[in-house]
Amino acid sequence: MSQVLVIAASQQKVSQSRKVADYIKHQVENLGAEADVLDLGLNVLPLWSGEPASDPEQMSAIRAQLDGASSFVFVVPEWNGMAPPAIKNLLTWFGAGQFAHKPALLCAISAGQGGAFVIAELRGSSYKNSRICYLPEHLIIRSVGDVVGSENPTDQSDSYYRDRMDFALKDLLAYDQALAAIRPAALERMKGFTNGMS
Repeated sequence: MSQVLVIAASQQKVSQSRKVADYIKHQVENLGAEADVLDLGLNVLPLWSGEPASDPEQMSAIRAQLDGASSFVFVVPEWNGMAPPAIKNLLTWFGAGQFAHKPALLCAISAGQGGAFVIAELRGSSYKNSRICYLPEHLIIRSVGDVVGSENPTDQSDSYYRDRMDFALKDLLAYDQALAAIRPAALERMKGFTNGMS
């Protein structure tokens, strides 16, 4: 069975990213898969420096969550036209061992009309050594404060975003099943070429 890990990438303890992540988790479960949320605002990783982590138990717990996932949804706010440091930090601490040949749906959120730069930034660099497989589909949820804040849609825009999320999540689960068949052999082949080309 698919195990989707939804990563709320805001560094704030209470965030719109977590609100959207919880909604996505619920929708994944409605589609018959298992899901969990990793909130980077509540699970604060030390800034990667190349030195061992000061809390190895925390790192082991997060590694276990990532290892157990068969696919991911990254819910990433756009801050000053960029992805926040927390998601890049996660992708620096952990890599191909956790992410390689697993599908991921990118979901950018914005309080206003932004979000596109987050998608471009993560697509442009974060896949090389992690070997994560970003879906060709992605989500950009604008005016996120007005979206998925209640059990039922409040207006046409809220309804559209809910439908669009379901559409993308169905793609994610299809990719999850397809990549599960190739992942073991692909991981074995990677042993000779541990880094991507640039």
